[in-house]
Amino acid sequence: MTTKPPAKSFISDFSLWALLFFNLITIYYAVTENWSLSEIMLIYWFQSITIGFFNIIRILQLKKFSTEGFKINGRQPDPTPATKVTVALFFLLHYGIFHLGYLVFIMSGTQGGAEAGNLNNLQWGSIAFGGLIFFINHLVSFYFNRVKDTKILNIGSLMFYPYARIIPMHLTVVLGAAFGNALVGFLLLKTLADVIMHRVEHAIFRAPDA
Repeated sequence: MTTKPPAKSFISDFSLWALLFFNLITIYYAVTENWSLSEIMLIYWFQSITIGFFNIIRILQLKKFSTEGFKINGRQPDPTPATKVTVALFFLLHYGIFHLGYLVFIMSGTQGGAEAGNLNNLQWGSIAFGGLIFFINHLVSFYFNRVKDTKILNIGSLMFYPYARIIPMHLTVVLGAAFGNALVGFLLLKTLADVIMHRVEHAIFRAPDA
């Protein structure tokens, strides 16, 4: 019989502190470099893409998983390698379309985004820097929170969880556009949402002792 170990304490969760650190770095540069809302949203867009990328890897690396309550074409699939590939491809398509639409939203000028024909004014170096630090952050998190082979995950939950992770943090940034100088406060709320969902994720998916 397996038992679920207690979640890592807040203090000992290295990946959580890394997430908090990189969020605060982003806020610091957003303030000191006077980043526009478009630049901030693009950086967090890249963070969401990174989350999806590592989620695909997690799906494909599953050795034991459950398909309970999960259906493809109206039927519950068997927990086979072919199912993993199918789910990963479906997630890639669905998540990709979602973020393509979100990218169009950012670039269209909605909520303070860049106006058409004015994209060259964006600080692309800063956007790339912000995207890179979040990639490093989630790479660290992936490495330190790899699920043990003995953990049986539900592949349906694993597929849909990234949406629950990214929607709260993006909503705070989008809503922050309406508050002008209060945007920093909303970036801090975004960071809080990111931290909370990180804790929830690893509480749900942490592995039991064999």
